[in-house]
Amino acid sequence: MVQHDNKPRRFAAYICMALSIAAALLSAVLCARLPFTAPADAEEVSVSPAAEPELPPLPAPEEIPAPAPESAGPADGGRDSAAPEAGGEAAGIRPGDLMAGYIDGLIFIKPTYRLPDDTVVAPKPAKSAFGRSKKPSDTARVLEEAELLLNGRQLIWSPDRKTADDKWINWYRDDTIFAVTWRQRSAGMDLTFCEVVVAHPSQFRRYMADNSFSSRYRYTPTQMSNTVNAVVGISGDFCKYRKLGIVVYGSKLCRCETRKLDICFVDSSGNLKFVRRGELAGEEEVKQYIADNDIRFSLAFGPIMIEDGKNVVPTKKYPVGQILEDYTRCSISQLGEGHYLIAVASRGRSELPLKKLANELLEMGVDNAYALDGGQTASIVINGRLANPVDFGEERLMSDIIYFATAVPKDK
Repeated sequence: MVQHDNKPRRFAAYICMALSIAAALLSAVLCARLPFTAPADAEEVSVSPAAEPELPPLPAPEEIPAPAPESAGPADGGRDSAAPEAGGEAAGIRPGDLMAGYIDGLIFIKPTYRLPDDTVVAPKPAKSAFGRSKKPSDTARVLEEAELLLNGRQLIWSPDRKTADDKWINWYRDDTIFAVTWRQRSAGMDLTFCEVVVAHPSQFRRYMADNSFSSRYRYTPTQMSNTVNAVVGISGDFCKYRKLGIVVYGSKLCRCETRKLDICFVDSSGNLKFVRRGELAGEEEVKQYIADNDIRFSLAFGPIMIEDGKNVVPTKKYPVGQILEDYTRCSISQLGEGHYLIAVASRGRSELPLKKLANELLEMGVDNAYALDGGQTASIVINGRLANPVDFGEERLMSDIIYFATAVPKDK
């Protein structure tokens, strides 16, 4: 009698059974995690979000005179007509559209998280994810751990980069953000850089004092960064110091002065969009531009420094920033999708007109840059500490910051 070997059949049966179980688990998870899309004729049901806790208290602020009423737009930021109550630690954080995880080692889907637009306070960054060293080579391990997030992006930062002697290199890394700050000297300038990569554009944000364009209070960049749980906070345009430029906050037009300043708009994809002064004529055209380009916020200082790889700093005077004089400079650039560079050039041993910083950035391979408020305003904050030397040794009280946040919920 011929004996048949049943082992291959049993093995195939086990494989089929395992795949069936995996498919069932995946189906169950997807049904639980993915949003339900109602038919076109379904009745829409409105669900109110849970109320968010109050903002953490700030130190005693300095009150400034109330600004004169401005005609354009609502007074407060936020997508709703009334500014939302400030969130607590990741009060409204929602997972993205994809579920994530391993199923019996058979499948892995990369998690995607985003920060809702109406959440003021971001998730608190993990203290263990911060680090610092005076040796550039110590960042090699961090870069390896960030490989999935970086996804092939070419960084300006490198463990081989020559940095200023005895100065700290600071970094932060988790699954949704990598940030590094360093200092170096070049052409007589004391330069502080911050390079950031985020997984989702919602992690690039703007905060105005008390989450309101109409607030009459000012705080330091460190205070505001701590309030919103910023991984990195940067001084913005100090828009309440002057009445120039187009100010958009929470996708709402708060000020509309189109003739004096170049504007840097930030859209829902996190892209910097430069508009030269005078290109938009009037409030209706500005509102249409905001709607057409899904603008989240704007920066109203300038000028545009680099555009399409060319130094375009004006050779004549500009309304703000003393661009032709010796002055501490601050700039922001976009290096790619979710990839940014902030630079502060501190005045010191040599003259520092704005064009000089633009030339330095061009040599580093940067092909776009926009000037933020400089002087004593210029500040980069990471892990609650200043990364750059500020003029006169003391942070300025100001109205706003831009910042980068983690999107990892606190319970992950």
